[in-house]
Amino acid sequence: MTGPLGRPFALPKEPVSCVLVGEGYAAAPLFPLAERLRERGCTVTLVVAGPDEAHLLSALEARRSARAVTVVTEDGSVGRRGLVADVIAEVLTKAAAEVVYAAGPVPTLHAVAAAAEAHGAWSQTALERPLTCATGLCHGCAVPVVGEAGISRTARACVDGPVLRGDRVRWTDLRTDLSAEPEAAR
Repeated sequence: MTGPLGRPFALPKEPVSCVLVGEGYAAAPLFPLAERLRERGCTVTLVVAGPDEAHLLSALEARRSARAVTVVTEDGSVGRRGLVADVIAEVLTKAAAEVVYAAGPVPTLHAVAAAAEAHGAWSQTALERPLTCATGLCHGCAVPVVGEAGISRTARACVDGPVLRGDRVRWTDLRTDLSAEPEAAR
C-alpha cells in the first residue's frame, strides 16, 4: 500500500473570509472543508453549481455549511441561471473573500482562479485529472504550472496536487490538453 499521496486544501492559520466553489459531484469535499473552516472561525460563503437540478450536489447541505449560499444551474431549474463564471466576481466582492477554494471542471476552475486573482484573493483549486498510476511515476497526470521562480514546469496531480494554487496553473495549456480527450472522458 502506498499513501497518502497528494496535497489537500490548505487551511488558513487565522480566521479569514472564505468562498468555496463546487460544481457537480466535485462539490462533495467542500462540505467537510466548510465545517473545518468554520471551526477555525472563518466566514464561509458557498457557491454550488451544476448543469441542472439533477446534477446539483445538495443545496440543502450547502445551506447548513455556510453563512451565504449561491446556487447556479445552467438551465435555471434551481437558483440563478448561468455558469459559475457569471456570478463569481459578485460573490467574491460580497463576501470580501480573502481565500477561495474551488473544485469542479477545468473551465470553472479557470474562471474562479482568474476572478480570485482579479479580486486579490488567494485561490486553491482541486483538479480532476486521470491518475494512471497514482504514485507519480508515470507522469500521466501532468499539469502545466508556473513554478515559484516564474519558470514553467510540470506538476503531477497525484503527488503535487490535486490541490494547486489557482494562480500557478497554466489554464489555457491545460484546457488545450483536455480538448483532445473524448467528451465521455471529461
